[in-house]
Amino acid sequence: MPCSAQFAVIGPPEPILALVGEVAELPCHLSPKMSAESMDLMWVRSGFRQAVCAYADGKEETEIAEYRGRTLISREDIAEGKAALRIHNIRASDSGTYQCYFQDANFLAKAQVELKVAGWRNLQYLAKGDRAQAYAEWKMALYQPADVILDPDTAHPNLLISEDQRSLQYTYTWQSLPDNPRRFQDHYCVLGRESFKSGRHFWEVEVGGRKQWQFGVCRENVERKRYPSITPQNGFWTIALLGGHDFHARTDPRSQLTIVNPLKRVGVFLDYENGEVSFYDAINGVHIFTFPQASFSGPLWPLFRIFSQEPTALTICPALKGSGSSPVSDPLPGPSLETPEPSGSTDGNGDPQAELQLFLPPAQP
Repeated sequence: MPCSAQFAVIGPPEPILALVGEVAELPCHLSPKMSAESMDLMWVRSGFRQAVCAYADGKEETEIAEYRGRTLISREDIAEGKAALRIHNIRASDSGTYQCYFQDANFLAKAQVELKVAGWRNLQYLAKGDRAQAYAEWKMALYQPADVILDPDTAHPNLLISEDQRSLQYTYTWQSLPDNPRRFQDHYCVLGRESFKSGRHFWEVEVGGRKQWQFGVCRENVERKRYPSITPQNGFWTIALLGGHDFHARTDPRSQLTIVNPLKRVGVFLDYENGEVSFYDAINGVHIFTFPQASFSGPLWPLFRIFSQEPTALTICPALKGSGSSPVSDPLPGPSLETPEPSGSTDGNGDPQAELQLFLPPAQP
Protein backbone atom coordinates (compact mmCIF):
# COMPACT_ATOMS: atom_id res chain seq x y z
CA MET A 1 0.00 0.00 0.00
CA PRO A 2 1.38 3.47 -0.83
CA CYS A 3 2.90 5.16 2.19
CA SER A 4 2.16 8.70 0.98
CA ALA A 5 5.60 9.95 2.02
CA GLN A 6 6.25 13.66 1.79
CA PHE A 7 8.94 14.87 -0.59
CA ALA A 8 10.00 17.71 -2.83
CA VAL A 9 10.53 17.56 -6.58
CA ILE A 10 13.69 19.23 -7.85
CA GLY A 11 14.43 20.25 -11.41
CA PRO A 12 17.60 21.59 -13.06
CA PRO A 13 18.77 25.04 -11.92
CA GLU A 14 19.17 26.33 -15.48
CA PRO A 15 17.06 26.02 -18.62
CA ILE A 16 17.56 22.92 -20.73
CA LEU A 17 18.87 23.93 -24.16
CA ALA A 18 18.36 21.83 -27.30
CA LEU A 19 18.75 22.16 -31.03
CA VAL A 20 15.91 21.83 -33.52
CA GLY A 21 15.64 18.24 -34.75
CA GLU A 22 17.49 16.69 -31.82
CA VAL A 23 16.53 15.08 -28.49
CA ALA A 24 16.02 16.88 -25.18
CA GLU A 25 15.59 15.49 -21.68
CA LEU A 26 13.76 17.39 -18.94
CA PRO A 27 14.94 15.78 -15.69
CA CYS A 28 13.49 15.87 -12.18
CA HIS A 29 14.27 13.98 -8.99
CA LEU A 30 12.89 13.56 -5.50
CA SER A 31 14.33 14.97 -2.32
CA PRO A 32 15.00 13.24 -0.02
CA LYS A 33 16.15 10.37 -2.20
CA MET A 34 13.52 7.64 -2.38
CA SER A 35 12.02 5.20 -4.84
CA ALA A 36 9.29 6.51 -7.14
CA GLU A 37 8.47 3.11 -8.66
CA SER A 38 4.91 3.17 -7.32
CA MET A 39 4.28 6.85 -8.05
CA ASP A 40 2.32 8.45 -10.88
CA LEU A 41 4.29 10.87 -13.07
CA MET A 42 3.15 13.66 -15.33
CA TRP A 43 4.72 16.44 -17.41
CA VAL A 44 2.41 19.32 -18.26
CA ARG A 45 3.21 22.20 -20.61
CA SER A 46 2.33 25.61 -19.13
CA GLY A 47 -0.68 27.03 -20.92
CA PHE A 48 -2.00 23.62 -21.96
CA ARG A 49 -4.84 21.76 -20.25
CA GLN A 50 -3.59 18.33 -21.25
CA ALA A 51 -0.56 16.26 -20.34
CA VAL A 52 2.50 16.23 -22.58
CA CYS A 53 3.22 12.78 -21.15
CA ALA A 54 1.89 10.86 -18.14
CA TYR A 55 2.70 7.55 -16.49
CA ALA A 56 0.20 5.78 -14.25
CA ASP A 57 -0.73 2.16 -13.50
CA GLY A 58 2.15 0.94 -15.65
CA LYS A 59 0.92 2.77 -18.75
CA GLU A 60 2.22 5.85 -20.55
CA GLU A 61 -0.02 8.31 -22.37
CA THR A 62 0.45 11.48 -24.43
CA GLU A 63 -2.63 13.67 -24.75
CA ILE A 64 -1.37 16.60 -26.85
CA ALA A 65 -1.43 15.69 -30.53
CA GLU A 66 1.74 17.58 -31.49
CA TYR A 67 3.77 15.53 -28.98
CA ARG A 68 2.43 12.08 -29.90
CA GLY A 69 5.14 9.75 -31.09
CA ARG A 70 7.86 12.12 -29.86
CA THR A 71 7.78 11.75 -26.07
CA LEU A 72 8.47 9.17 -23.42
CA ILE A 73 9.21 9.20 -19.72
CA SER A 74 12.66 7.84 -18.93
CA ARG A 75 12.39 5.66 -15.79
CA GLU A 76 15.80 3.96 -15.80
CA ASP A 77 16.65 5.47 -12.40
CA ILE A 78 13.13 5.54 -10.98
CA ALA A 79 14.23 3.40 -7.98
CA GLU A 80 16.42 6.38 -6.99
CA GLY A 81 13.57 8.85 -7.47
CA LYS A 82 14.80 10.15 -10.84
CA ALA A 83 12.77 10.52 -14.02
CA ALA A 84 12.94 12.62 -17.16
CA LEU A 85 10.67 13.62 -20.01
CA ARG A 86 12.44 12.79 -23.27
CA ILE A 87 11.29 14.73 -26.35
CA HIS A 88 12.49 13.53 -29.76
CA ASN A 89 12.73 15.54 -32.97
CA ILE A 90 12.69 18.86 -31.11
CA ARG A 91 10.70 21.67 -32.73
CA ALA A 92 11.01 25.42 -32.20
CA SER A 93 7.44 25.34 -30.84
CA ASP A 94 8.57 23.04 -27.99
CA SER A 95 10.25 25.98 -26.22
CA GLY A 96 8.47 26.80 -22.99
CA THR A 97 7.93 25.93 -19.36
CA TYR A 98 7.02 22.42 -18.25
CA GLN A 99 5.67 21.23 -14.89
CA CYS A 100 6.96 17.89 -13.59
CA TYR A 101 4.55 16.16 -11.16
CA PHE A 102 5.19 13.22 -8.84
CA GLN A 103 2.19 11.82 -6.98
CA ASP A 104 2.22 9.25 -4.20
CA ALA A 105 -1.29 8.38 -2.93
CA ASN A 106 -2.64 11.63 -1.49
CA PHE A 107 0.56 13.66 -1.75
CA LEU A 108 1.55 15.66 -4.82
CA ALA A 109 4.66 17.74 -5.53
CA LYS A 110 5.99 19.42 -8.62
CA ALA A 111 8.95 21.31 -10.12
CA GLN A 112 9.31 23.62 -13.08
CA VAL A 113 11.65 22.94 -16.01
CA GLU A 114 12.30 25.45 -18.78
CA LEU A 115 13.18 24.24 -22.28
CA LYS A 116 14.89 26.60 -24.73
CA VAL A 117 15.14 25.48 -28.33
CA ALA A 118 17.88 26.95 -30.49
CA GLY A 119 18.59 26.64 -34.17
CA TRP A 120 19.38 29.02 -36.98
CA ARG A 121 15.86 28.74 -38.37
CA ASN A 122 14.29 30.33 -35.31
CA LEU A 123 17.23 32.47 -34.17
CA GLN A 124 16.81 34.63 -37.25
CA TYR A 125 13.41 35.88 -36.11
CA LEU A 126 14.61 37.15 -32.74
CA ALA A 127 15.37 40.80 -32.12
CA LYS A 128 19.05 41.64 -32.56
CA GLY A 129 19.92 41.73 -28.85
CA ASP A 130 17.92 38.59 -28.08
CA ARG A 131 19.48 36.74 -31.01
CA ALA A 132 23.01 37.60 -29.88
CA GLN A 133 22.19 36.42 -26.35
CA ALA A 134 20.59 33.20 -27.62
CA TYR A 135 23.66 32.51 -29.79
CA ALA A 136 25.96 33.05 -26.81
CA GLU A 137 23.91 30.62 -24.70
CA TRP A 138 23.41 27.73 -27.08
CA LYS A 139 26.94 27.66 -28.48
CA MET A 140 28.28 27.02 -24.98
CA ALA A 141 25.48 24.66 -24.03
CA LEU A 142 25.52 22.46 -27.11
CA TYR A 143 29.08 22.73 -28.45
CA GLN A 144 32.53 22.34 -26.94
CA PRO A 145 34.69 25.48 -27.32
CA ALA A 146 37.87 24.45 -29.14
CA ASP A 147 41.15 26.18 -28.39
CA VAL A 148 42.45 26.25 -31.94
CA ILE A 149 46.02 27.32 -32.66
CA LEU A 150 47.93 27.12 -35.95
CA ASP A 151 50.38 24.39 -36.89
CA PRO A 152 53.48 25.99 -38.51
CA ASP A 153 54.53 22.62 -39.97
CA THR A 154 51.49 22.72 -42.28
CA ALA A 155 51.77 26.38 -43.33
CA HIS A 156 52.46 27.43 -46.92
CA PRO A 157 55.86 29.21 -47.13
CA ASN A 158 54.16 32.55 -47.91
CA LEU A 159 52.26 32.57 -44.63
CA LEU A 160 53.48 34.22 -41.42
CA ILE A 161 52.28 32.82 -38.09
CA SER A 162 52.40 34.89 -34.92
CA GLU A 163 54.36 33.81 -31.86
CA ASP A 164 51.18 32.74 -30.05
CA GLN A 165 50.17 30.77 -33.17
CA ARG A 166 46.75 32.43 -33.34
CA SER A 167 47.28 35.10 -36.02
CA LEU A 168 47.98 34.68 -39.71
CA GLN A 169 49.40 37.08 -42.29
CA TYR A 170 50.45 36.77 -45.92
CA THR A 171 53.89 37.80 -47.16
CA TYR A 172 55.15 38.15 -50.72
CA THR A 173 58.44 36.64 -49.57
CA TRP A 174 58.77 32.87 -49.95
CA GLN A 175 60.23 31.58 -46.70
CA SER A 176 62.80 28.82 -46.72
CA LEU A 177 61.04 26.18 -44.65
CA PRO A 178 61.69 22.46 -44.36
CA ASP A 179 59.35 20.54 -46.64
CA ASN A 180 57.28 17.75 -45.18
CA PRO A 181 54.23 15.77 -46.35
CA ARG A 182 51.93 17.88 -44.19
CA ARG A 183 52.92 21.30 -45.57
CA PHE A 184 50.73 23.01 -48.20
CA GLN A 185 52.72 23.75 -51.34
CA ASP A 186 50.29 25.47 -53.76
CA HIS A 187 47.25 26.64 -51.77
CA TYR A 188 48.11 29.33 -49.22
CA CYS A 189 46.71 27.25 -46.35
CA VAL A 190 47.55 26.25 -42.81
CA LEU A 191 45.84 23.80 -40.45
CA GLY A 192 45.08 23.89 -36.76
CA ARG A 193 47.23 21.80 -34.44
CA GLU A 194 44.44 19.48 -33.30
CA SER A 195 41.82 17.53 -35.22
CA PHE A 196 38.33 16.29 -34.36
CA LYS A 197 37.05 12.74 -34.73
CA SER A 198 33.74 13.07 -32.88
CA GLY A 199 31.51 15.47 -30.97
CA ARG A 200 30.40 19.06 -31.43
CA HIS A 201 33.00 21.82 -31.47
CA PHE A 202 33.17 25.51 -32.30
CA TRP A 203 35.78 28.23 -32.62
CA GLU A 204 35.60 31.87 -33.65
CA VAL A 205 37.81 33.84 -36.02
CA GLU A 206 38.38 37.60 -36.07
CA VAL A 207 38.34 38.76 -39.68
CA GLY A 208 38.35 42.47 -38.83
CA GLY A 209 38.41 44.64 -41.92
CA ARG A 210 40.12 42.07 -44.14
CA LYS A 211 38.98 41.93 -47.77
CA GLN A 212 40.12 38.35 -48.30
CA TRP A 213 39.90 35.29 -46.11
CA GLN A 214 38.79 31.68 -46.23
CA PHE A 215 38.40 29.06 -43.52
CA GLY A 216 36.47 26.03 -42.32
CA VAL A 217 37.51 22.38 -41.97
CA CYS A 218 39.13 19.73 -44.15
CA ARG A 219 39.88 16.02 -44.15
CA GLU A 220 43.35 14.82 -43.24
CA ASN A 221 44.00 13.31 -46.66
CA VAL A 222 43.40 16.44 -48.75
CA GLU A 223 45.88 17.21 -51.53
CA ARG A 224 48.56 19.57 -50.19
CA LYS A 225 51.20 19.68 -52.93
CA ARG A 226 49.03 20.50 -55.94
CA TYR A 227 46.10 22.89 -56.51
CA PRO A 228 42.81 21.00 -56.04
CA SER A 229 39.47 22.77 -56.01
CA ILE A 230 38.59 23.61 -52.41
CA THR A 231 35.18 21.93 -52.30
CA PRO A 232 33.48 19.22 -50.22
CA GLN A 233 34.09 16.74 -53.05
CA ASN A 234 37.82 17.17 -52.37
CA GLY A 235 37.47 17.16 -48.59
CA PHE A 236 37.11 20.90 -47.84
CA TRP A 237 34.16 22.70 -46.18
CA THR A 238 34.89 26.45 -46.19
CA ILE A 239 33.39 29.88 -46.74
CA ALA A 240 35.37 32.74 -48.31
CA LEU A 241 35.44 36.48 -48.91
CA LEU A 242 37.27 37.72 -52.03
CA GLY A 243 37.99 41.35 -52.85
CA GLY A 244 35.79 42.57 -50.00
CA HIS A 245 32.55 41.83 -51.87
CA ASP A 246 32.50 38.28 -53.28
CA PHE A 247 31.16 36.30 -50.32
CA HIS A 248 30.41 32.65 -50.93
CA ALA A 249 30.46 29.10 -49.63
CA ARG A 250 32.88 26.86 -51.53
CA THR A 251 30.36 24.39 -52.83
CA ASP A 252 30.45 23.22 -56.46
CA PRO A 253 29.16 25.42 -57.98
CA ARG A 254 29.77 28.17 -55.45
CA SER A 255 26.90 29.31 -53.22
CA GLN A 256 26.78 33.10 -53.18
CA LEU A 257 26.05 34.55 -49.76
CA THR A 258 24.59 37.88 -48.73
CA ILE A 259 25.49 39.79 -45.59
CA VAL A 260 23.75 42.93 -44.38
CA ASN A 261 26.50 44.06 -42.02
CA PRO A 262 30.23 43.52 -42.65
CA LEU A 263 31.52 40.53 -40.74
CA LYS A 264 33.99 41.16 -37.92
CA ARG A 265 34.02 37.74 -36.24
CA VAL A 266 32.82 34.40 -37.58
CA GLY A 267 31.93 31.25 -35.65
CA VAL A 268 32.76 27.85 -37.15
CA PHE A 269 30.60 24.98 -35.87
CA LEU A 270 31.36 21.30 -36.43
CA ASP A 271 28.85 18.57 -35.55
CA TYR A 272 30.80 15.46 -36.46
CA GLU A 273 28.16 12.77 -35.91
CA ASN A 274 25.48 14.71 -37.80
CA GLY A 275 27.88 15.56 -40.63
CA GLU A 276 27.31 19.32 -40.36
CA VAL A 277 29.63 22.31 -40.77
CA SER A 278 27.96 25.66 -40.07
CA PHE A 279 29.03 29.29 -39.89
CA TYR A 280 27.54 32.15 -37.86
CA ASP A 281 28.13 35.85 -37.43
CA ALA A 282 29.64 35.64 -33.94
CA ILE A 283 28.69 39.23 -33.08
CA ASN A 284 24.93 39.14 -33.63
CA GLY A 285 24.21 35.41 -33.97
CA VAL A 286 23.03 35.50 -37.60
CA HIS A 287 23.36 32.18 -39.41
CA ILE A 288 25.59 32.44 -42.48
CA PHE A 289 25.63 28.98 -44.06
CA THR A 290 25.38 25.26 -43.31
CA PHE A 291 26.84 22.78 -45.77
CA PRO A 292 24.63 19.92 -46.94
CA GLN A 293 24.89 16.99 -44.56
CA ALA A 294 28.01 14.91 -45.10
CA SER A 295 29.24 11.57 -43.84
CA PHE A 296 32.51 12.14 -42.01
CA SER A 297 35.16 9.50 -41.42
CA GLY A 298 38.61 10.11 -40.03
CA PRO A 299 39.88 13.33 -38.46
CA LEU A 300 38.77 16.79 -39.56
CA TRP A 301 41.15 19.74 -39.21
CA PRO A 302 40.52 23.48 -38.85
CA LEU A 303 41.73 25.10 -42.10
CA PHE A 304 42.69 28.74 -42.84
CA ARG A 305 43.64 30.34 -46.15
CA ILE A 306 44.74 33.89 -47.05
CA PHE A 307 46.59 35.19 -50.08
CA SER A 308 46.48 38.99 -49.79
CA GLN A 309 48.77 41.24 -47.78
CA GLU A 310 46.55 43.44 -45.63
CA PRO A 311 46.97 45.58 -42.49
CA THR A 312 44.74 43.27 -40.45
CA ALA A 313 45.77 39.73 -39.57
CA LEU A 314 43.36 36.81 -39.53
CA THR A 315 43.14 35.88 -35.84
CA ILE A 316 41.68 32.87 -34.04
CA CYS A 317 39.95 33.82 -30.80
CA PRO A 318 41.04 31.99 -27.63
CA ALA A 319 38.55 29.40 -26.48
CA LEU A 320 35.88 30.72 -24.17
CA LYS A 321 36.35 29.73 -20.55
CA GLY A 322 34.19 26.88 -19.33
CA SER A 323 33.35 23.77 -21.25
CA GLY A 324 30.20 23.09 -23.16
CA SER A 325 27.49 21.11 -21.41
CA SER A 326 24.99 18.64 -22.67
CA PRO A 327 21.36 19.62 -23.13
CA VAL A 328 20.66 16.64 -20.89
CA SER A 329 21.58 18.08 -17.52
CA ASP A 330 21.90 16.11 -14.33
CA PRO A 331 19.10 17.12 -11.96
CA LEU A 332 20.55 19.38 -9.29
CA PRO A 333 19.00 21.50 -6.55
CA GLY A 334 18.25 24.99 -7.74
CA PRO A 335 15.68 27.73 -8.17
CA SER A 336 13.24 25.30 -9.77
CA LEU A 337 12.57 23.76 -6.33
CA GLU A 338 8.96 24.40 -5.42
CA THR A 339 7.33 23.96 -2.06
CA PRO A 340 5.51 20.63 -2.14
CA GLU A 341 1.80 20.71 -1.53
CA PRO A 342 -0.47 17.94 -0.36
CA SER A 343 -2.64 17.63 -3.43
CA GLY A 344 -5.80 17.81 -1.40
CA SER A 345 -4.97 21.35 -0.39
CA THR A 346 -5.64 22.70 -3.88
CA ASP A 347 -9.39 22.68 -3.52
CA GLY A 348 -9.83 22.21 0.19
CA ASN A 349 -11.77 18.98 -0.26
CA GLY A 350 -8.89 16.56 0.16
CA ASP A 351 -9.13 15.23 -3.42
CA PRO A 352 -5.65 13.92 -4.36
CA GLN A 353 -6.31 14.45 -8.10
CA ALA A 354 -7.62 18.00 -7.81
CA GLU A 355 -4.53 19.87 -9.01
CA LEU A 356 -3.86 17.53 -11.90
CA GLN A 357 -7.47 17.81 -13.03
CA LEU A 358 -6.91 21.51 -13.58
CA PHE A 359 -4.87 20.54 -16.64
CA LEU A 360 -7.07 17.77 -17.96
CA PRO A 361 -10.32 17.92 -19.93
CA PRO A 362 -13.51 16.93 -18.08
CA ALA A 363 -14.17 13.23 -18.02
CA GLN A 364 -16.59 12.05 -20.66
CA PRO A 365 -19.86 10.63 -19.32
